[in-house]
Amino acid sequence: MAGLFVVRRGVLTLVLVGFSLLAGAAQQGTVQLEIIGLETLEGQLIVRVYSREDAWLSEDFVLEKKVALANWPQDKPMVFTLELPQGEYALSVFHDQDGNGRMKRYPMGMPAEPVVMSNNALGNFGPPKFKDARFELGDEVVVQRLDIS
Repeated sequence: MAGLFVVRRGVLTLVLVGFSLLAGAAQQGTVQLEIIGLETLEGQLIVRVYSREDAWLSEDFVLEKKVALANWPQDKPMVFTLELPQGEYALSVFHDQDGNGRMKRYPMGMPAEPVVMSNNALGNFGPPKFKDARFELGDEVVVQRLDIS
């Protein structure tokens, strides 16, 4: 009888683990980025993806993607995709013209390299708010056409 109980318990454990894995597996979504307005093809684009307002524009991003610009035709939009779990996100994109991996800033803290946020969100005496840059990623491809000029 004890052996039967262990077998049943083991099966129950396997079933519960299986259900928790299925429930935890987030479906993927696709963000298509189309960057226009690049003045030069020197350096790289750095895209940072944020999923929380309290992390917005900090080093606590969920994904960073660096895209080399050297071989891209200057008269065409820069187009690439990001695969992310479905959910709410906001993006920042900056043109790292000197390729050092960091955004140059003026002494007052304003960006010295071109930058754009998702939804082409603009700030008012500071960076844009997360709520203005956020978008929902679901089953449909989300297209973000961003003007970095």
